[in-house]
Amino acid sequence: MERSHNFNETTRIDRRPDHRGKRLLIGGLAALVGMTTAVTASIAATPASAATVNGIATIASPGTTTPLTSGTSTTQFTASLPAQAACSGDTATNGYHVFSYLVHKGTALSGVTFTTFPSSGYGFVDTSGTYYGPANTAIGTGQIVSIPNNFEWGPLVSTDGVALSTFLYTGSGSSASGIWEAGLVCANTSGAVVDNWNTEVTFAAHASDPNGFNWTAVPGTGGTAPAFTSAASTTFVKGSGGTFTPTATGTPTPVITESGALPAGVTYSGGVLSGTPTVTGSFPINFTASNGIGSPISKSFALAVVAIEITTRSLPTAHRNTAYSATLSKLGGVGAVKWTKNVVLPKGLLLNATTGAITGTVSKQAVIGTFPITFTVTDLAKPVKNHASVTLSITVTA
Repeated sequence: MERSHNFNETTRIDRRPDHRGKRLLIGGLAALVGMTTAVTASIAATPASAATVNGIATIASPGTTTPLTSGTSTTQFTASLPAQAACSGDTATNGYHVFSYLVHKGTALSGVTFTTFPSSGYGFVDTSGTYYGPANTAIGTGQIVSIPNNFEWGPLVSTDGVALSTFLYTGSGSSASGIWEAGLVCANTSGAVVDNWNTEVTFAAHASDPNGFNWTAVPGTGGTAPAFTSAASTTFVKGSGGTFTPTATGTPTPVITESGALPAGVTYSGGVLSGTPTVTGSFPINFTASNGIGSPISKSFALAVVAIEITTRSLPTAHRNTAYSATLSKLGGVGAVKWTKNVVLPKGLLLNATTGAITGTVSKQAVIGTFPITFTVTDLAKPVKNHASVTLSITVTA
C-alpha cells in the first residue's frame, strides 16, 4: 500500500484500498481550505422524508449513546445519532448511501461529493484503518443502522499515513492543535450530500500518546456546557396541584433528570415536577443536567410541601382620597380561615378577617410612603392549626 505523501502540497491526494481492500486515506487537507466547488447534481429519487441538515452526532462510548467527550488516539468510540435518524431516501429504492467524513471546521459539505469515498477530507476508520462507508440504510425507512463500535482516530496516522501536522494544523510543538468537524452523511446517487449529522472534534498534541495526539469532542458544530437557570426551591401545597419546571442553558439543549425521594402524589416526568401532594414536609432532591458537553452538573433542590400557603405576592398602590380594593388569597387549609396583620393598615383601609379583603378609601391624612405588613392566615385544623405568613408592602401616594 502506498505510504509516502506530502500533505502540505496544494493538490488533492487519494489513497485507494490496498490489495487486501482494507485501508483508506482520502483527501489532502489543503484542498479543504477555501473550497468553493458547487454541486449541481440533483436528486433523482423521491425522498423518503424531509432532509436533515447539520443534525447532531455524538461521539459515544462503544455500544451506547453515552457521550464520550475526550480520549486518546487509540480510544475506541461509536457515532451516536438522534433516535430514528434516517436519510431522506433509502438505499434499496432511492440509491442513498451513508458515508463518514472528517473535515476542517467550517468546510461546506455541499462542496464535498461522496461516491466510494469523500472527494476531500477523511472519515471515521476502524482499528485497522478501514474507512466507514458507503453503508446501506434500512429498507423503506432510510434509517441509519448498524454503526460500528470500533472507530479510532489513531489509525489515520499509524496505518493510513496521515501526517500528524495535518491533524494539528495550528500552533507548533506541545501547543499544536486542530479543530475539525466529523460525522455521517447521506449521499444520493450523484454523490451529493442530502443529510448530515455533525460533531466537532479538537485534536491536540500529546507527547505520551502513541500517535502524538489526544482529542476532545462536542456534539453538533460546537456547544456550551449546561448551566442551571431555575430557582433552587419551590413550595407545593398539600391537596392542591403544583408544578415546577427546572431549566438550564446549554447547546445542545440539556436533558434534566431528577434523583431523590418525592412526596406521595408528586412525580417528575417530561422535565416537569408536578402533582398533588398528599403529605407535608421537606423533600431535598437533585436535578442533573447533561448535554454531552463537559461533565453533567447537579443542583440541590428543596421541595417543601405545606398545609396552607398565601399565594398573594404583591399589593396594588394606594392613593389618598381614592377607593382601594385588594384580596389576599391562599391555597390549602382546613375549614374556615382567619386573616390577621401585625401592624395597622394605612389610614382608611380595613382587613376583612374572614375573606382576606383589604378595602376602604385612603384618607387624605394617610402618611405617604411604603409600609411592609405581615399577613397571617390560620385554619381550623385539629389538634394543631395550620398557618402561613407573608410580608407584603402597601405604597401610599398623594
